[in-house]
Amino acid sequence: MKNIIRKLAVVAAIVLCLAQTCQVFATENSNVTLKNQGINMKQRTIQVQCDISGADPITNGKIRILYNSSQLHLKANEKGELVTNALCEVNDCISGNKEEGEIVLAFASAEELPAQGCLTTMTFELDGNVKTGDVIKITTNVEKLAGNSGNVSVEKKDLSVTVPEKEEKTGSGQEEKKEENSGDASETVTKKEDDKISGQIENTSAKNSSSGQSGSKKQSSSEGKTNAVKSVKTGDTVNVLWPAAMVTVSGAVIIGIIRKRKTCR
Repeated sequence: MKNIIRKLAVVAAIVLCLAQTCQVFATENSNVTLKNQGINMKQRTIQVQCDISGADPITNGKIRILYNSSQLHLKANEKGELVTNALCEVNDCISGNKEEGEIVLAFASAEELPAQGCLTTMTFELDGNVKTGDVIKITTNVEKLAGNSGNVSVEKKDLSVTVPEKEEKTGSGQEEKKEENSGDASETVTKKEDDKISGQIENTSAKNSSSGQSGSKKQSSSEGKTNAVKSVKTGDTVNVLWPAAMVTVSGAVIIGIIRKRKTCR
C-alpha cells in the first residue's frame, strides 16, 4: 500500500510540473513586418506601416529601415500606438539626423509593451523617374528587440511592391470611389424624382396604408428571427483535462489512505 501511495504522489507531482511548464512550449517568434498601405498614383505617394506581432511582450528595441533614395523621398513619419507611452526616438532625413534612405527607430519602456501593434507609419513620395512596373523594396534590420526576460527571437518580413499602372484599390481608395459613386447616384436620383413627383403624390395614401400593415408584420417576424438567432458566447476556453486528472489522483490518494487505516485496525 505504501508503494502505491508513493507512486500516486509522484504522478501528482509530474502533473503539476507539466501544468506549470506547458505554456513555455507555446511561445512564438516576434515578427517585424513592413506593410504596404497603398500607392496613390495621382499624388505619387506610397504609405508603409511597420508592425510588430508575436507572443512575447517587449520593453525595448532598435530597428533600422532602409530604402532606395533614388526611388523614394520620405515626407512623413508618424509614431504608432505601440510606442505611444514609451520613450521613442526616430532619426530620419526629416529630423535631420539621417540621410535620405535610412530611418532608425529606438524605443524603451519601464513597463511591458503589447506583443503586437504599429511602430511607425511612413509616407513616401515617388521620385520622378519611377514608372509603372518598377519594383520598390524597403528592408528592415532588427538590431535589438527584448523584454523583461531577455532578447526576443525575431523574424522580419520586408516589403517588395511593383508600381501599378493605376491607383491600387486600398481601403482609402475604395472609400473615395464609393463617395464619388454615391454622389453621381444621388444626382441621377434627384433628376428622376423631379419627373415622378406628380405620380407619387397620387399613390401616396394607398401605399402608406398597405406599407403600414406589411411593415408591422415584417417587423414582428424580423424580431422573432433575431431573437431566435442570437446566442451567448461565454468565451470559456478552459481545458478541463487537468482538473479531471487532479480529481482522479486526489481520489486515489484518499482511497489508499482509508484502506491503510482499515488495515491498521
